Amino acid sequence: MPKYYGYGCYKSFGVKFLITGLLGPSLEDLFEICNRRFSLKTCCMIMCQLINLMRKTHELNFIHRDIKPDNFLAGYGDDSNKIHLIDFGLAKKFRDNVSGHIPFSDKKHLTGTARFASLNSHRGMELSRRDDLEAIGNMVLYFALGSLPWQNI
Repeated sequence: MPKYYGYGCYKSFGVKFLITGLLGPSLEDLFEICNRRFSLKTCCMIMCQLINLMRKTHELNFIHRDIKPDNFLAGYGDDSNKIHLIDFGLAKKFRDNVSGHIPFSDKKHLTGTARFASLNSHRGMELSRRDDLEAIGNMVLYFALGSLPWQNI
């Protein structure tokens, strides 16, 4: 996660803000720079970091629900070899100490970016940790092949 410095609200305009450390380009930007193809080694190195990021997010009892290359940014400067997760606008707490795990539901609308979303998301099911991981798998497949087999259908 990016380094956190603070947050606040500029009351006269009703604007809320969050201050984090400076980050580099997104994985989508880097993918474009590399002519829309990452090597197998690069894909494996990216996938290892993404799985660790999801593990940390899930340990905090949150699911991200919007996995896509634009939401993963490279670090900046000495931190440029690390990937950071951003945009928790669709994130949801999936478990708490009082009621436990969120209940299953199958009457949901698609959440997140359709191109990378899990099959369960397309089927209208409540998202869980497995769906974040499936979306990461779809994203790494996208990096390895240059596009996804179901794109443009």
